Amino acid sequence: MSKKDKPMRVKLIANPGAGDVLKAASRLEQVTSCFIGVWNKGGCSLARPKKEAIPIAQKAVKDGYNVVIAMGGDGTIGR
Repeated sequence: MSKKDKPMRVKLIANPGAGDVLKAASRLEQVTSCFIGVWNKGGCSLARPKKEAIPIAQKAVKDGYNVVIAMGGDGTIGR
């Protein structure tokens, strides 16, 4: 299997407390349905900023994910 035939592994880390909490579930559903259709393998984790998101991102890299996406507000990616 060549590199271009290898499935793209994508990890989405979403902050469920960012933005309008009442719309968070539907937004997450929209985003995951979009990227699952494009990339062959993926995973989604819900994480509060900093304490949970950073270790999840580090583990995703160690586990061989090609792309890590943060979904949330400024605090989701701030360190």
